[in-house]
Amino acid sequence: MQAGGDGKAMVSSATVDAIGRERLSELGYRTHPYRRGFFAGAPRGVPDGLQMYTIERT
Repeated sequence: MQAGGDGKAMVSSATVDAIGRERLSELGYRTHPYRRGFFAGAPRGVPDGLQMYTIERT
């Protein structure tokens, strides 16, 4: 987990799957798929096909 460019925490799909969306909801968090800018390159260190999510308090 790390801070994204806009200050929101970013997590991988593996982390979201391990914690579970229901548990995140119980803790007061929600996830949104990370969408990078059209001309932005892929984030360094992220394998192809790994979905990234931003996580924020509800």
